[in-house]
Amino acid sequence: MGVLGTLIGGRWFDRAVRSGSGKVLGPPAILFLIASTTTAAALFASIGWLSILLLVPSMLSFAFLLPWGFGAAHLVAGKGKEAMASSLVMIGSGLFGPAIGPLIVSLISDAATKAQMPNPSYS
Repeated sequence: MGVLGTLIGGRWFDRAVRSGSGKVLGPPAILFLIASTTTAAALFASIGWLSILLLVPSMLSFAFLLPWGFGAAHLVAGKGKEAMASSLVMIGSGLFGPAIGPLIVSLISDAATKAQMPNPSYS
């Protein structure tokens, strides 16, 4: 999904900018709405393969968004400031999520364990 999403996202972003409509972030927003629905369904799926299948749109949406994020940052930053814009997008997409995400999940897991909540995946 990474290569496919990035290629399609990049081409689509270029087309959106060339059209001059100003609606640059609409397609990723729609894809994220679809991915949020399928991800929520995946969390409640009782069959493993179905859960994995329902998570595919979320992986596609992340890869699809990256070219849109970089492109939009370059448009906002303007000429000569593209490198700084790219670095800020990299920090936002690559540092905060992977660094803080596991911390949040572990805090929730520890709190659930302390509250003696059962884990249905061990049943």
